[in-house]
Amino acid sequence: METLNVSDLLAAFGRTSASEHTVPADGTLRDAIEAIVTRRIPIVIAEHAGSFVGVVTARDILRSVHEFEGEGDPLAQTVRSVSTPASKVVT
Repeated sequence: METLNVSDLLAAFGRTSASEHTVPADGTLRDAIEAIVTRRIPIVIAEHAGSFVGVVTARDILRSVHEFEGEGDPLAQTVRSVSTPASKVVT
């Protein structure tokens, strides 16, 4: 698996600050979608207690919703559950 570099992703979209991309790791996919759409950003950074947990892209969200097999609302899944974990991301 290729390593994901957050700073390269942000730079590709003309962004330098990670703070506008942050959402709670225990928030829902609905929260992540809201952030992506309203902030006009390509990714969200999952954070918990001030620590970087992972990264979620719109494509991650689409794939997760498409593959959802549980009962209930697929958008109620947590951001953490679909994020690329911090251990696989280079900041």
